[in-house]
Amino acid sequence: MKKSSQNGKTPGGPKYALASQNEKPAFHEYSLDKSERTCCEKCALSGCVLGIILIIMGIISAFIIKPFVNSKIVDNLVLMDGGKAFLGWKDPPVNPVMKVFFFNLTNEEAFLQGTEKPRVNKIGPYVYVENIHKVNVSFGENDDTVTFSDNKTYFFSSSLTNGSESDEIIMPNIPLFGAFRRMENDEPQAKSVFEWLLNSYDYGKDKAPFLRLTVKEFLWGYPSVLISMEYLSTCNDRPNDEYYKDEDDWGDMGWGDDDVNDCRVTPETQHKFGLYIGFNQTVMNRRTVMTGKGDISKKGLITSFEGKSSLGSWSEDQCNVIDGRDPGTLTVGLDKKEELNLYFTNMCRNIKFQYRKTVENSGFETYRFAPIEETFHSPQHYPENSCYCHSRVCLPSGVFDIGVGCKPGSPVYMSWPHFLHGDPMLRNGVDGLDTPNRDEDEFYFDIEPEWGTTLAAHAAFQFNVLVRKNGFSWMNNIEKRVMLPFMMLEEGVAGPSEIIKEKIQLLLTIGENVKNITFLVAVTVGFICMLPEIVLWIKSCCRS
Repeated sequence: MKKSSQNGKTPGGPKYALASQNEKPAFHEYSLDKSERTCCEKCALSGCVLGIILIIMGIISAFIIKPFVNSKIVDNLVLMDGGKAFLGWKDPPVNPVMKVFFFNLTNEEAFLQGTEKPRVNKIGPYVYVENIHKVNVSFGENDDTVTFSDNKTYFFSSSLTNGSESDEIIMPNIPLFGAFRRMENDEPQAKSVFEWLLNSYDYGKDKAPFLRLTVKEFLWGYPSVLISMEYLSTCNDRPNDEYYKDEDDWGDMGWGDDDVNDCRVTPETQHKFGLYIGFNQTVMNRRTVMTGKGDISKKGLITSFEGKSSLGSWSEDQCNVIDGRDPGTLTVGLDKKEELNLYFTNMCRNIKFQYRKTVENSGFETYRFAPIEETFHSPQHYPENSCYCHSRVCLPSGVFDIGVGCKPGSPVYMSWPHFLHGDPMLRNGVDGLDTPNRDEDEFYFDIEPEWGTTLAAHAAFQFNVLVRKNGFSWMNNIEKRVMLPFMMLEEGVAGPSEIIKEKIQLLLTIGENVKNITFLVAVTVGFICMLPEIVLWIKSCCRS
């Protein structure tokens, strides 16, 4: 086939016309060459470049802005003098509630005669609203520790209480059971002398193993001849100085002199005993914790209590070391796979908490942490508890003896309510005791995991005394050892206050909100900057 070179024709094909040298393609009207663009076109092109940069920055910010904001929040969660986290920690915006239940002994005489096992009737709750402040606050030299004490005030709430503080209950005589314990290894003659001395007083309501008291008396104080006897045994201990060495002065001073110890006790001047006497409006529990400065994961770790780095006199040194976190000062980043190690100064020991389940609290997802079931187990079943037993015969699983290495001589044994996780023999020894219910009786914290804020807390303990034949005439007819519960305590908050809800909502959303706003602003402004160039490009396309 031969092609014709004239006018661009091919045999049998279409005809083509050559473009004139003076004609230019339509797309040349919109050129990227800055030398051929107008001033407006140049501005549009610059805006387009800026817009692309802003959009790219917006995309990048979507990945980095939230971690950046959260890191700044973490920095502000360190306990710093005057900081928001510090102020909320020092004066918590919540009022915990303490609920007290009593196991009223209903067959005192038959029990002491040995004809029946003890029968109790659970009554309550008697409710007290708490006002808590941290006082005497001081920071360490490098601001990495803070030392403080607690100041608690209890207010009786008649509206929340099932009963009144004037209700009468039959409770164990705690000072007398304390005497039983301190004298358990004494000779029979010493025990007889003690009984004779106690009965020699023609006054005093606490000369029997069980007492009829009002709720208010048992908790906050009643005149006790036993406490007065203990005072008498020590009130003659006088300072070793020249004033007291001069024996000639004794006759002149007299026992009633206001400047010396008055060892006289009358029915009107008996010293008082109450389970919570000295707790209300009292500054106590001075301790030092880490502030989180330099390492937020260490926030709340207790370094000392009352100036000492060890507490208790357990049989093994490692159990005396203060090791754990203050229950009221947790940190961020809670992991459900890791145990939470908390230290309880009133028990001179740490307790391991583990994740139990996820629960929703006021619309927030929280991790429920509860003590491990083996916390009060016998060393026979949980060897890690061996140091809490000493050389004594270990108690059945489910009971913790604070009188061994924490509060020497205390007759009180602690357990979970209704002997939860305890040996069944403990419950079988008492009539009228409810079957334990884990959801109701368990000690737990509901914690928002990201920021470590406790939204709900339920601290639950049961208090017991050991009743057995011990060489004192009151107990001669007791054949079987009985761990007798007398009180149950529930303390905590059912849910977050409105202030805490607002703060948690802000903490959980501020990082995401800042990220979204930054991304939207950057992309929107970027698109606006690109818009003139886009319009010019569309117009050029339409012209072509």
